[in-house]
Amino acid sequence: MSVLSFIVQISVWPWKWLRQIAPAQTPYLGTVPNHVGESGGLGSSCRCVGEGPMHGQCGFHFHFGSEEVQPWCRTQNGCGFSSPMGSWYYCNVRGVERRRAEDGYLYNAKEFRDHHRGNGKAYYEASMPLVERRVAEDGHLYAAKEFRAFYVDAHGEQGWAELWQAAGPEVRRTSAGLLRTFEDFWQLNDTRQALVDWQAAEVPASAAASVGWLRRLWAITPRPGHIDAKPEIVGERGQLVSTCTCKGTTTTHGSCGFHFNLASSESEPWCRTKHGCGFHSVKGSWYYCDVKGVERRHADDGYFYHAKDFRDHYSGYQRRDRGEGKRMYDASKCQVERRQASNGDSYTAAEFKSFHIDALGEEGWVKLWSSAGPERRSAAGGGLYTFEQFCKHSGATEGRRLWDAAGSSCARSDRVDI
Repeated sequence: MSVLSFIVQISVWPWKWLRQIAPAQTPYLGTVPNHVGESGGLGSSCRCVGEGPMHGQCGFHFHFGSEEVQPWCRTQNGCGFSSPMGSWYYCNVRGVERRRAEDGYLYNAKEFRDHHRGNGKAYYEASMPLVERRVAEDGHLYAAKEFRAFYVDAHGEQGWAELWQAAGPEVRRTSAGLLRTFEDFWQLNDTRQALVDWQAAEVPASAAASVGWLRRLWAITPRPGHIDAKPEIVGERGQLVSTCTCKGTTTTHGSCGFHFNLASSESEPWCRTKHGCGFHSVKGSWYYCDVKGVERRHADDGYFYHAKDFRDHYSGYQRRDRGEGKRMYDASKCQVERRQASNGDSYTAAEFKSFHIDALGEEGWVKLWSSAGPERRSAAGGGLYTFEQFCKHSGATEGRRLWDAAGSSCARSDRVDI
């Protein structure tokens, strides 16, 4: 090997290494992203790692190896594209942090770089005191990453970015005691003076004390049977969040449901939660959840009911014992409700949540589930029909038999506690 070729190789090697650890924003030809969720199942979107790890937030990350054409982040659960430094995927530019420049307008890191060229990073870092903040439902001001941390468990990556876009801008108190946006300051002075006055203005403790009062009241109100208990609504790093996230099907009582056990009155659905969120118990944290996301199953009358409905009906029906409801519910495991997800496939509530949770969050997936179309199955003569259509055409008994015959195996891949 000649001296010249050796010099060329050692000069190229660091660039190749950096290209491996820092994902380029144009994946290699033929590379296919792996959309997986927490339980390893198919997901509709990836979720950023968030605060803490390098590149955990959605952004244009300055380093060699990234072309920064699109914002991206390191992702949870190996979702997206793979690299030696961890999985990554593209994210929504609307959720990227912006800062106010000398001209008075807000720009993200890429826009600073494009305008200032080699000095873009220095100008961007110097503008940290002028970071964009907006008003959340609790009335407090948050930067984009703080706003995400507050809402992502409830609304997912897609939902928090939409809420961020709809949230009100930051306001500060003028010397006259009035709350005004930066644009209001700007109308009264030239750009330079407006920036000076804005930074000197008082930041109110709460920008909208009346906003979100119902949620806060619900969060601090003790529940029956827990007279002195108050929930701690916290996220992965102990920060305040808007709601708790259920642990999911890999944990006992991890899915939202009416869980039959001696310590639960089962008047409201609940689940074991992540990050110690909600109420505490010797078996782990837990919190109430939305009954619209609880699994339901067909009963003998052809209607869907959840576990509590089965128990309430059969525990007093013809003097049957309390356990009869649970036995009837267990016997109907092949009659579980399924609905159509955004990819056209039919999923149970647990599967639907797993598919949509990263994109839409704990509240968002339930909202989509509630509006999703019912499962359809192929009839012998062709065409796809709902359970009600089978029964209407062939009668209740025969329609149910044909419906069962048209379905997949009763073997359940998911685990749902009742």
